Amino acid sequence: MVLQVFLALLLTIWQASSATSILCALSHNAALHPIHVSMTNVEWNETTQKFEIIIKLYTDDFERMIEMESNTNISFANLKSLTEEQIEVINKYLNKNLQIQLNNHLVEFSAMQNWKTNGESVWFEYQVSYIRKIKKVLVQNKLMTGLYDDQTNLFIMTYSNKNLAHTFSSSNTFADLSQ
Repeated sequence: MVLQVFLALLLTIWQASSATSILCALSHNAALHPIHVSMTNVEWNETTQKFEIIIKLYTDDFERMIEMESNTNISFANLKSLTEEQIEVINKYLNKNLQIQLNNHLVEFSAMQNWKTNGESVWFEYQVSYIRKIKKVLVQNKLMTGLYDDQTNLFIMTYSNKNLAHTFSSSNTFADLSQ
């Protein structure tokens, strides 16, 4: 029940932020959207025996954050593909700012499977092999916190009939989600 309430809240926040972004874009102030939120979804795929990790960020914020941290300009508007250098910069940022530890194994963002934009957000997809039974889940999520003090990072993980969820903020970047 708690997870259902959390997911409903997540959907409401995300829909509100999308509607707000559309309104801001229409007024030519897309960079000033009032809600700063990211979403990370980690889900076990029984068929592939891998975790599928999807990270959703506001495009304009992520472009600014990458430029601030790495002095690299990546503009996702009209971008058809990413260069190896751009992928390396993105992976480096994610490895630094989103650390997921399963037992004593740190998940590494190194093999991007896919990415896409929908205008207001950019989505990155990774797959990670991990076969052992999970006893401990530690997460440090600092995505975009260097840009906004009011940044909210939603994290959802599903595996072995377990649903873990946590809301991170600039002042709350670490969680032990072990059950």
